[in-house]
Amino acid sequence: MSDNSRQQWRGPYLDAAHLFVPVQLRQEAAVLARAENVVNAALMAAIAGPGYALAYWLPGLELAAFEILACCFIMLLAPPLLRLSGSIVAARDLFLCALFFNFTWLTWHLGGIRAPTASWLVTAPVLAMFLGGVASGVFWLAMSCAAVGAIWTCLPARCRPPRSRPCSRASSRQRPSCPHKAICHQNPEDAMRIETLPELIPAAPRDTGLDAAPPDLPALAASGALGGSVALYRQPRGPDLLRRSGALEEWCQLRMRHGVWPYARKLDGPPAAMATVEGDGLLPSRGINFASQDYLSLASHPAVQEAAMRALAECGPHSAGSAILLGNSRHTCALERALGELLHCEHTVLFPTGWGAAFGAITALVHSADHVLIDSLAHASLRQGAAAATRNVAAFRHLDCDHVRELLAGIRAIDTGGAILVVTEGLFSMDADSPDLPLMQYLCREYGATLLVDVAHDLGAMGPGGGGIIAAQGMLGKIDLVMGAFSKTFASNGGFVACAQQSVRRQLQLFAGTHMFSNALSPVQAATVLECLRIAGSLEGDGLRAAVLRNAVELRALLAGEGLKCIGDPSPIVPVWTGLESATRIAGMLLAREQVFVNPMECPGVPLGAARLRLQLMAQHTPGQIRRAARLLVSAVQRANMAPRPVLRQTAPA
Repeated sequence: MSDNSRQQWRGPYLDAAHLFVPVQLRQEAAVLARAENVVNAALMAAIAGPGYALAYWLPGLELAAFEILACCFIMLLAPPLLRLSGSIVAARDLFLCALFFNFTWLTWHLGGIRAPTASWLVTAPVLAMFLGGVASGVFWLAMSCAAVGAIWTCLPARCRPPRSRPCSRASSRQRPSCPHKAICHQNPEDAMRIETLPELIPAAPRDTGLDAAPPDLPALAASGALGGSVALYRQPRGPDLLRRSGALEEWCQLRMRHGVWPYARKLDGPPAAMATVEGDGLLPSRGINFASQDYLSLASHPAVQEAAMRALAECGPHSAGSAILLGNSRHTCALERALGELLHCEHTVLFPTGWGAAFGAITALVHSADHVLIDSLAHASLRQGAAAATRNVAAFRHLDCDHVRELLAGIRAIDTGGAILVVTEGLFSMDADSPDLPLMQYLCREYGATLLVDVAHDLGAMGPGGGGIIAAQGMLGKIDLVMGAFSKTFASNGGFVACAQQSVRRQLQLFAGTHMFSNALSPVQAATVLECLRIAGSLEGDGLRAAVLRNAVELRALLAGEGLKCIGDPSPIVPVWTGLESATRIAGMLLAREQVFVNPMECPGVPLGAARLRLQLMAQHTPGQIRRAARLLVSAVQRANMAPRPVLRQTAPA
């Protein structure tokens, strides 16, 4: 930029800035410079603030965005205050107060001293030194140190890194590199604090790690319970349809006897952060629940329970008919309207389950001559719906839009008359990652295809106003077809498909078998989801989403710090990679013994050799629960990885 061009904007800017400087402060150059510095700092910070607010708004941190905008407004008051009062000190301190409060609140809100904004607390002292000299800088440095101390004290579980201490069972030569490092990270002070919070700890915890009464892992490996896979028994052979599944049952019983069959467990009570679980060879035990899907903890929300009870008293427990006949109620109709408003879609069709919504949408809209392109990691309901609708199904590489473009171009080169449905998800439940929806929708427009996005796991729990990944990527009202389930965030069974065309709605009503030939959502279910939608779209919902995200960020940081691989991005889902099915079974068993309940995922939930532990976070999970679970999870995975290789039994399906 030339000197002339600099002068062209510098002069008008200084003239505008001088409007806030009283005449009496313009007499001395030094005083004028101090006043100008305060005005410039306040204006620049306030102007840049909305950009930072937008950066917080897009990933769903609406409360943080509002706080930044409020502080920007206060900063903008500093120049008028200077003009009215003639006091540089008053204007400067008003600006610094807003700046200091902004970074302090963000640090506390985003998880404590480990939050990325913690380093920004030094901003206020640095600017104070520049604007007011040494005395002002020292004062605001003391304020920042006090803020750090307050956050450290109030949020100990988020602020303090665990202190390592040598394992008591290790020899003095082993202590510098203690093999039980993850087990011995317990801080005595933290342990005492946790013991004073009974709601964080199961009824009979063993808080010394997983070494208490350890299982015989070599014997477990030799038993055959760690070998094999469900995939071996998927298609048994033999003329007797009923007896040929006997080998599968024998294998399942073997795993049950050895405590490594963590499926079909029973939950006693609501799906809360602390829950009583029975099964997998264990007596009923109360522990930290990462296995239920209730991301915003709305299943136990008083307003949700009251709404369900009112609907029960008003309409009874049963819809008593298909939605196409007389199964609708005023609650289901209100729910359809509310979903349409949230997603910016004019029409909505409800289904009794999320599975039914996925399967029914594809089979109703896709014919045998049409084509389906589906993400290789899409949910089984989507894949089975595609397979039932047409033989022209192609899977594209996970999240790979280039592959989508290649497949679309190939289909259109040979078939210009058939329809193409592209299927993906907003948040993939096993990998916690998301596609580029704007690009994917653009590709569908370019090649005359239709995009369907499954938002079962992100709607309500993520995005601005609970709009999910679609809202976070600015695609509300722009996606062709949106389907989802209520069972993850909205405290009820059920699903939906939302669209813009009445003709599509009619097609779904008449040709989606899971809608037409199934009883409609009950009034109780519809009223429950409707109240959950109201909460999710409110300021309370913003706080619940922020709590889930804080828990996810903290848990991922704790696990990554100990070398565990967490897949995907921060969300209510935290998948911890193990790879081997045997390691996943052992880790799940060890955690269940310590009253930490997770979902060990293996085939058919994930491909062979891609096993993992899936943790599903809730807004009600406390910092103490996150810290305890992380410590035990690290120890369980490390021990599982060191276990002997499993022995493969010779039992095979008939």
